[in-house]
Amino acid sequence: MFLKFLHPLKYKKSFLILSISISLIITSLKEKDYLYFILHESYVEYLQALVLIAIIFLTYTNKKIFVKKFGKNILRMRLLFFGFILYEELSYLSASICKFCDSFNKNGELNIHNLKLFENINNLTFTFPIIDNIQFDTIIYCIFFIFISYGGYIFKNNNLKGIFLEKGYSLFGCIFIITKAISTILCILNILEQGRCILIYGELIELNIYLVFLVDILDKIKRPKFKFT
Repeated sequence: MFLKFLHPLKYKKSFLILSISISLIITSLKEKDYLYFILHESYVEYLQALVLIAIIFLTYTNKKIFVKKFGKNILRMRLLFFGFILYEELSYLSASICKFCDSFNKNGELNIHNLKLFENINNLTFTFPIIDNIQFDTIIYCIFFIFISYGGYIFKNNNLKGIFLEKGYSLFGCIFIITKAISTILCILNILEQGRCILIYGELIELNIYLVFLVDILDKIKRPKFKFT
């Protein structure tokens, strides 16, 4: 039933392009108060959580197809990975429960991505010609997205292909890198405001990345078509 509801996503690339275009428009209208309200009230984060739940649901309910294509270990790895990401996205709910989290977490939440331990590491910067400084965490994200987007071209093992994005979505998987690169260039050319070189809001980039993973899992669980002669 759920798959039938998502059936219109057969035009997946068009859907992703539309989603990215809407994100660009929302970010460009940053002066509108109601847009700030939407972002600050965490509606985008709620959408992120819903998309992640859909990915986990589709993966688990189609585990037989997934195991047949990629094996049990890849299935477990993906469920663990997206389950962890979902927890991290919803971990803000722990702020009112965890009374001791302030001692090790900058937001007082029970999660990993806001640990004070990572603050000094994330503040590390590397200087490059023309583009100036790049933070350490940005470099890590870039490496991860290149790996997850183009690993399928490198590793020929069928099981390992279950880790990476389908080849048709490689470019979409690099949306973080592309938006960073374009916004940096526009800042250098003084087209974007200095000190606010944002092409797409970070939360909207996250949402689009999760949507890429959603349409990717729809391709992965697609039953093979048999040709009759």
